[in-house]
Parts: sequence; structure tokens; C-alpha cells
Amino acid sequence: MKFASFSMHKSFNAILVGIALERGLIGSIDDPVSNYLPELATTNWAKISIFQLLTMTSGMRQDQVGMIGAHLFKNKSVFDVLKTQDHLDFRPGETFNYSDANTYVIGLILEAVFKKSWAEIFQTEIWWKIGAESNASVLTNERGETAFSAYFNATPRDYMRLSLLLLNKGRNHSGDQVVPENWIAFLGGKDERPKVCPTAPGKNCKNLGRFGYSAQTWITPSGKSYFFQGKYGQLIFLNEATNTSVVMLSVGLGGN
Repeated sequence: MKFASFSMHKSFNAILVGIALERGLIGSIDDPVSNYLPELATTNWAKISIFQLLTMTSGMRQDQVGMIGAHLFKNKSVFDVLKTQDHLDFRPGETFNYSDANTYVIGLILEAVFKKSWAEIFQTEIWWKIGAESNASVLTNERGETAFSAYFNATPRDYMRLSLLLLNKGRNHSGDQVVPENWIAFLGGKDERPKVCPTAPGKNCKNLGRFGYSAQTWITPSGKSYFFQGKYGQLIFLNEATNTSVVMLSVGLGGN
């Protein structure tokens, strides 16, 4: 049986960004969106960096219900939908503000640089390489456009295979380096950037409390573990020091 990831899907986008960087498909995470998506060149999105998208510090406003509803159920173009979110609530880079729109832009950049659909990218770069035993699926609208921020579906055993790839510093069961090791460190909040607000763990940053945030990934207050999280309790939890990975797909009606 397949289980929905909900917002764990956001973190899957971040994994692919690391592969795109290593291949030279993305020059730097400090590059602006306009380098990759000319369709957004006349919007506030244009000057937002990939790093700010990854860390949810773009400052862009989000109407989650309106955006996802228009994209999935009213069949609006993804670029048209993003243009409705074209308003800065905060200066870019200054404040953590969780937003599906940020992940949508990351997904579009991935499709632009790999020149494939999101599903094809994840299939060839991750799914086949972890030895998945079942097909996964992603939700699209009638235009065939992917819902990048949620709605990935897979079996528990295959989610665990993905978690073991991360726990093994990006190497699969055959020893192949599928995801760069330094990118896995970044996902876990162990990169060289200063550990300060707006996203550092244990600092009581605005909108985060004592938790931290890295590349579409959550960091525990101690900074020793990181996790992917879905709206209703879905979880991939990783602690390298204890060689522990946990996958949880049960649903909690109270959300987080």
C-alpha cells in the first residue's frame, strides 16, 4: 500500500537540487530565480535566490489554499498561480516563513535544468538507484503539471530505502554516491554557514521557535538530528551519530 508524503515531498526537491549542483546544471544556490525561470523575470520572484527558496526565507507571501486549489482543481498554469503570490511580506533572507510557493519554484527550476518532468527526474536520479521495490507516484493537474510541495506516494519500505540513502551519506546499497556527501551535510544543517537566525536551531528564531530549518528540512533544537515532515505526522527522521533512521506514516488528525 502506498502512503502520502504530504510535505515530506518538499525535502525530496532539496535532494535533487544537490544532484543538479554537482552536475553543473545549477551554478550556485546563491543564483537568482531569474537565471533559470525567465517566465518569472518581471515578478518579485526574479531576485530571490535558490538558497532563500530552500530555507523558506524568500519573504514572499503565500496563500496556500488559494494557490494549490487554483493549480490542482481549477487547472490554472503553475506560472500564473505563482504570479498571484507576487508580494513580499518580508525582506528576502531575513525571516523564516514556511511557504509551498517556495517549493513550487524549486520544482520548476529542477524541471528546467534537467529538461524532464519532476517524476522522471526523481525516478532516474533517486528511485531506481535506491532499489525501490514498487512504483511511486506524484499528483499532477490536468495540464500534467506537478504539485511539487506534497502528494508524493510510496510504500513504507521504499520510504525507508530513501532514508537509508540519506543515513549512508548519499550512498546507496551498492556503494554508489547517488547524492553528494556535502549536500547531505547541508540537508542535516551541518554546512559551514553561520548558525544564526532566521533558521538556526535552538535560537528561538521567528516562526521556528527552538527548531531549525535547512534545505527544505527541519532540524531538531539540539542540531543533532534532522527530519522531513508531513502535515499529518508523516516523518523521516535521521540521526547520524546513532545511525538511526525512522519512517512514520501514520496520520494524526491534529496535524503537527
